[in-house]
Amino acid sequence: MATVWVPSLLRAWTGGQSQIHAGGATLGQIIASLEGEFPGFAERVCTPNGDLRPGITAAIDGTVATEGRRTAVGADSEVVLLAAISGG
Repeated sequence: MATVWVPSLLRAWTGGQSQIHAGGATLGQIIASLEGEFPGFAERVCTPNGDLRPGITAAIDGTVATEGRRTAVGADSEVVLLAAISGG
């Protein structure tokens, strides 16, 4: 199972957990797995058509997921979800 690192802005949807193990061969399947365990999580990271929301980026094993939800994820991969930070 992949290890998913959840940013603090999304931890309210994971019961406060910062690190979760999830199964799936693609980023989309990982998100679906997290949705099954934490209802409402997917709508926080994805648009209604299934793309990653603006301001949410994912990195798989240190490489930005340029193919969005279609990006391949290995069984032992680290998936880092990143939320944009703004301020001024």
